[in-house]
Amino acid sequence: PSLRRQVERATTRGHLSRILGVCYGANSTSVGHGLRVAALFATDPAAVLVGLSAAFALDWPRLPEPSTCTAASVLREKRQGFSLTRRRISPDHIIEVGGVRATSPALTALDLARAVGPSAIDDALRMGIPLSQLWDTLEATPGRRGNETLRQWLKDSRDEPWSPAERAAHVVLRKVGITGWHANYPVKVRGRRAYVDLAFPELRLAIEIDGGEFHSSWADRNRDMARDRDLLDMDWVTYRFPASLLFDDPDAFIAAVQASIKARRRALRLR
Repeated sequence: PSLRRQVERATTRGHLSRILGVCYGANSTSVGHGLRVAALFATDPAAVLVGLSAAFALDWPRLPEPSTCTAASVLREKRQGFSLTRRRISPDHIIEVGGVRATSPALTALDLARAVGPSAIDDALRMGIPLSQLWDTLEATPGRRGNETLRQWLKDSRDEPWSPAERAAHVVLRKVGITGWHANYPVKVRGRRAYVDLAFPELRLAIEIDGGEFHSSWADRNRDMARDRDLLDMDWVTYRFPASLLFDDPDAFIAAVQASIKARRRALRLR
């Protein structure tokens, strides 16, 4: 309180600007997400980060720093750079991370999926969040808009895809009735565990779906070829397909998979 007049003069002169509540920042300082989060919890310690802000706090993959701090809060104030709602969140779905409160990884994944689509569920599965936990969290938050869409995406995730391309592959394989495959199947290669995108263990057949993010550079290609050779030494045959094929011509992908299965059965003299 003793500094109130000084703060008011500094604000009038343009040296300070109010961030939220009684939190101010120097105008020469860029107000980023971290500063907004600090101001939020200084003003409302019971707030809970949600959506993109919660995901950023949880180090979600490939997520840039949000331009807006999104949170559930009792504050009614509207300030630039903040999106605050009076949403009620069960304590069972709140965790503490980095000294602040945020939605649990499972609830964060579902909230993100509402905004960006099923790729958020793929990321969650790749991060090790169990599919059963996503289902439990969805059932524990009834009545929310978009729940039916999330329920369908979770059904499509029953083979636990790790990317949008894998998800698309699972959908078309099930649609045409191709069976005997396992998603992200672990194979021990030279003492290390490698994961095959789509494996037919009986045939020792590996189907790899290569997206641009992890398979575009020469280093990536050299790594992939080295792994394919290691799998070949263990009598596994690998077929690689570009992720774009799944989205542009899924029928061609299915025909190629069916041809590879037939070829492998002939090579192993299986009916």
